[in-house]
Amino acid sequence: MRRFLLFVNVTLILLFTIALVTGGLLEFVYAPDGYVVYNGSYEPLRSVPMDPAYEAELRIRFDTTGGALVPDLHQLSSLLFMAALLLRMILAPTLSQRFLWFAPLATTVLAMAAGFLVPYPAIGEMPVYGPYSVHLLLVLAVPVLMAFAWWRSRTSTVPAAEASGG
Repeated sequence: MRRFLLFVNVTLILLFTIALVTGGLLEFVYAPDGYVVYNGSYEPLRSVPMDPAYEAELRIRFDTTGGALVPDLHQLSSLLFMAALLLRMILAPTLSQRFLWFAPLATTVLAMAAGFLVPYPAIGEMPVYGPYSVHLLLVLAVPVLMAFAWWRSRTSTVPAAEASGG
């Protein structure tokens, strides 16, 4: 069981790192202000005014070789991270330790919700930075909460009957 928990912990670190790196790469193309007219290779949206962030997403996906890899890898690693965090919470030996692992899981869910709810401003409106800032702050809070949960689970005493599974 110890090796499996170690495997889950290492997987959590790896998935979080992948999501952080790909999110950082996507950050460079995110431009929430103003509007542009799309002139890319996707024919149905050509000459349509749109948000620069959406235009950048279309440009990445359709005009760049392997362009769908980074956004899809970001989304997949985030979803797998949440599943591995749920598994880590379930594998905690005591209820109090499960509650400790609930905090990073809930923060991850809120960060993903804030990432999905970042609105695209209408043409001529001011950009909306609030949900995107909340997404970034919650993402940065996850490793802190994970480190705290891991530290508390390592320092708490587990009764012999619960630790041996009997």
